[in-house]
Amino acid sequence: MSDGILFSISEMLRELDSAERVASPFLENAPTVFGQLKEQLENIRDEYSDRVVSLQIPLANPLRTRVSQGECENGSRGRRLAASLSFIWEVVRIHPTKKPKSRAERFELVGKASTVVRVFHVDDEGMHRDELAMWKTEIGDAESPGCHFHVHILGESDDPPFPVDLPVPRLPTCLTTPMATMEFMLGELFQESWREHISAETQALQSWRNIQRERMRRLFSWQSECILPSGQTPWAVLKAAKPKRDIFVN
Repeated sequence: MSDGILFSISEMLRELDSAERVASPFLENAPTVFGQLKEQLENIRDEYSDRVVSLQIPLANPLRTRVSQGECENGSRGRRLAASLSFIWEVVRIHPTKKPKSRAERFELVGKASTVVRVFHVDDEGMHRDELAMWKTEIGDAESPGCHFHVHILGESDDPPFPVDLPVPRLPTCLTTPMATMEFMLGELFQESWREHISAETQALQSWRNIQRERMRRLFSWQSECILPSGQTPWAVLKAAKPKRDIFVN
C-alpha cells in the first residue's frame, strides 16, 4: 500500500468550480483550462484503471492571467506583468471497496506533484516579453528531504542563480493544491483589486473559503501536533515530518 496523500475527488471538483467562478475576471483562458481539468478529474472518478495518470494543466497550455497594470504594488506603482500557471500531479484512482468499478471517491498522490508559476514582463503593446520570475509549489513523498509542502525557486537552467543541480532552498508553504497556488499568484499580481474582489459575499466565494480554510486548519493542526512533544527545534521537526495519507480526507 502506498503512503501518498489522499484527496477527495468531489471536494476537488468543488474547488475547481469555485476557483473558476471566483478567479475568472483575472484570467484570460479560464473556461478552456478549467473545462479540461474537470474532465480529467471526472475520468479519474468514473473510469476503472490501476494505472498512474497525470492530472495536469500542461506547460504548453498554461492558465494565464490578464495583464497586471502595475498592480503588484499598492497604488499600481509596479511594472506591467502577467503570469501563467501549469501543474502536474501523478495520481492513482482509489477504487471503492465493494464495487471497484463504480464511481471513485478519492485519488492518491503517488509521484510528481509540482505547480509552476511564471511571471512575465508585458510591454506597452501588450506582448509578453522576458520571464522575470518562476517558482514551483511542490509536495514531497516519503523519501524526499526538506519540508513536505515546499516551494522551489527556478531550477530549470544550468546557470545561477538557483541552477538545476541545486535542490535548495525548499521553502515551507501552506499552499497544498494548484488552485491554492493560483490564489497566491493572483493576490501577488493584483494586490488591491484581488483583496477587494474576495471580500464579496457570493456562493462561489463562500465555497472557496470553506475548502481552503478546512485544508489549512488540518495542515496547521498537524504541524502543531508535530512540534509539541519533541526535544528538537520546531523547524527540525517540521522539516522531517511526513503527514498521514488521510490528512485532508478524514
